[in-house]
Amino acid sequence: MPSSRDLDLEIEEYELELERELAAAEDDELDERDRTEPSERGPDFADELIDQLIPQRVDWRRLVRDHPWPAIGIAAVGGYILGRTRGKSVVAALSAFAAGAVADGVNEALGEDIL
Repeated sequence: MPSSRDLDLEIEEYELELERELAAAEDDELDERDRTEPSERGPDFADELIDQLIPQRVDWRRLVRDHPWPAIGIAAVGGYILGRTRGKSVVAALSAFAAGAVADGVNEALGEDIL
């Protein structure tokens, strides 16, 4: 009959093996995401927001690709104006978004809805 020390060592080895397998699976998932082209990943939040703000007949992605510096300048001026006129609202919205993301991360890490 194995001793409790032997069982503890077996459990420890098994846990290490599981951790290695999990890390390998996570690395494979990250590698797969890195290999996909941005066009295959689908639109992100900013793309969806810009698509809603700019008429569909304007191909803003092509414009940004063809003229990156003016696009950065327009974004900077727009951000400045937005910050000067609606700064408190933007900060409040970003704070609420960040707090929600942190709460989701904590809940996911703990495996239950605590926050």
